[in-house]
Amino acid sequence: MTDTPTPETPPKKRGRPSNAEKMRAALILDDEDDIAFETVKQAARNDPVMGAPMRFVNANGDEEFVPPGEWMRDEWAHLDIVDPETNLPRNMPVEILGMDAKGLTTYVINTKGMVVTLPPNAGKGHFDLVFAGRSNYLTWLFPRYNKKGTKVVGWEADEFKRAVADVAGWSDVYDPDDSLRGRGMWRDKFGNPVYHAGDAILHGGRWKKPGRHDKHIYSARTRTGRPRLYEDLNPAGQRCYDILRTWNWERPDLDPVLQLGWVMTAKMGAFLFRRPAVWLTGPRGSGKSYLQGFLRSLMHEALLASSNASQAYIYRKLGQDCVPVLVDEQESKADTALTDRLLDLVRASYSGDDLGRADKDGGTVTFTLRSSFLASSIAKPSTEASDDSRMALLSLRATDKKGGAYTHDEAYRLGQVLTYRAIRWAPRWDALLETIEKALALKKGHTPRSLDTFAPFMAGFHIALYDQMPTEEQCRHYAALVDPSQLIELNTQMDDWEKCMRFLLGAVPDLFKNRTKEKTIGQIVRYYQACGDKDETDALFRGLRVSLNFKKNTPMDWDHARLFVPNSDPALIDLFNGTNWGSRKGNAGTWNGVLKQAPRDLYEDATSTKGGIDPVRGLAFSLPKLIDYLNGGHDEVEPTDPGMFSAPDPEPPVFDRLQGFEDEDAFGGGR
Repeated sequence: MTDTPTPETPPKKRGRPSNAEKMRAALILDDEDDIAFETVKQAARNDPVMGAPMRFVNANGDEEFVPPGEWMRDEWAHLDIVDPETNLPRNMPVEILGMDAKGLTTYVINTKGMVVTLPPNAGKGHFDLVFAGRSNYLTWLFPRYNKKGTKVVGWEADEFKRAVADVAGWSDVYDPDDSLRGRGMWRDKFGNPVYHAGDAILHGGRWKKPGRHDKHIYSARTRTGRPRLYEDLNPAGQRCYDILRTWNWERPDLDPVLQLGWVMTAKMGAFLFRRPAVWLTGPRGSGKSYLQGFLRSLMHEALLASSNASQAYIYRKLGQDCVPVLVDEQESKADTALTDRLLDLVRASYSGDDLGRADKDGGTVTFTLRSSFLASSIAKPSTEASDDSRMALLSLRATDKKGGAYTHDEAYRLGQVLTYRAIRWAPRWDALLETIEKALALKKGHTPRSLDTFAPFMAGFHIALYDQMPTEEQCRHYAALVDPSQLIELNTQMDDWEKCMRFLLGAVPDLFKNRTKEKTIGQIVRYYQACGDKDETDALFRGLRVSLNFKKNTPMDWDHARLFVPNSDPALIDLFNGTNWGSRKGNAGTWNGVLKQAPRDLYEDATSTKGGIDPVRGLAFSLPKLIDYLNGGHDEVEPTDPGMFSAPDPEPPVFDRLQGFEDEDAFGGGR
């Protein structure tokens, strides 16, 4: 990419503090952050040993000690120990969420912040696991005494089980599909980002423990790398872009831009409303594997990477996560089932649909698909236009040089900085995306789908490199980069009706296989165009209900000729057999509904008796208009002027305090 404006730079020191410096000063690490990184073992140190009282602090700041099992007594009411919603202590290390719709399974957040299930026959062993690491708390909550009643020797499982059942009964029906969220970036109800790093949740400018935040449950998962700022990697976006440019791309000015844009959108996961994908191709010696390694490192463990993975593996492994998915070895094969199933996931993730499956117990399970996909192969398999419209097609060429000199540690740290930038930009993302969409829409040829795909990529590239909203010059530059007339992603796409028509014109019907010439419908059409012999053309069509057709009271010449395609024809059923437009014999052909998706000025509903005895309904395509369209003679609709490029930079919400996270201690230190 050439002539790009200067990327982000460190803030200059001035006499008056900048907004970012004020935000840094406002970000004070309080107990909430300390609690977020507190381990279960550390928390257990505050639990009394078996038989000992628990320490509480009253309103005057004085310590009081409550004996085991006495926390509900009136004499301790002034300590406000009991939560009136649950009739259990407020400092419970676990949370009871409720029962499922069948009333058989109870959901609980355990001591590690994980959502676990308790079956109807749950016993002491199940509860021990729920309170793993905090077992002494149970002996204080529901103590079990020796026969003399003088010593605590354990805890009463039946009492606790009844308490759990009561709370579950008082609570709403709990459905994990509605509220459970895994790792990655999400939106809260106000549109602010929530970043789930596995063992801690970043929300509202603070790190918090996994569990309930807002109306959602963020269950603890395996820890991933933290968003961070490193002074030696500033500007990280430019460094990452420079590394990507060292590969031998098919489109050196565009492909590395789209690749970096994908990296940023992939990091934003469920925060986005559209998650475009990338299909990366490259022959042996192109550095494709080396590039994949770079991308994996950039995700600092917040990803799912696999080779030749099945659909079930991907959605089960993801669970409720919205982290990026990198799938290699998606080669073109005669059996397209594996690719088709992968594309099912890409489609669902693109728009944020849920994937429902039946479980082994006769119930259902829903997988939340909010991940950005990158698939790679030596050659891209054949895919539908609707699938291609959701992705960028990036291609590497063979090279003698090894792409991108980088180390895993550098790429890992770069990825942490890019994640930080994605979080910092999140409150302004919607305004940024709208601005770039307006700029791209001024280029003739974009569709709503192509804008949904390429605008996020360009916005992602922008937030990797720049701190401010784009200038008009930058917007024009982005629009020129993804000019529809130059994009192979758009120029190679074909509507389904056009694919069907081209197949109809080019395939050889069984009836014509022994002919020496004019073996296809398209060749018969060309014959008529060349010689104008209607009778001979009708003879060539003999055996098919496809025929030359003329509207009543019009001249029988090429300018008025129509191609009649019947709704049903045994010969066409055989012709379309094995395609997406086939049909069962005796039924109306699927091709009819598909061909009706053609521009309305190309065809009319008609009836014909040619090729049979009874009249049959179908579509009559104007041959001059159809041939002109298939030869590229159709015009795109000129887009309306959406207005100025630059949108006003909205006032950052309180969450933009994240700019203060330049203090690396705010991220708990380390990775």
